[in-house]
Amino acid sequence: MYESSLDPYIRERFDSWAASGWKNGSGRSISNWRHSLKGILPFMKNTPQNDQFSIESIPNIKRPTSGKSEDH
Repeated sequence: MYESSLDPYIRERFDSWAASGWKNGSGRSISNWRHSLKGILPFMKNTPQNDQFSIESIPNIKRPTSGKSEDH
C-alpha cells in the first residue's frame, strides 16, 4: 500500500497529529500512530489532486445487510 509519493502527505498527517495533542480529526486519542497511519493509507492514496474530486477518489461503500427482511 505504501508509495514513496505519499511521503509528504504522511509527514503532514503525522505533524498534524503531534500538533493536536495526538488526537485524530474526530477528537479521539491516538495511542499508536503507526496503526492509525495504516488505517488511512488507502484514503491518502486516493487523495484528490488540487482539491478536486474524481470518480477514483470516491470509495466504493456497500450497505451492510441486517439479516432482517425488508418487507414489513
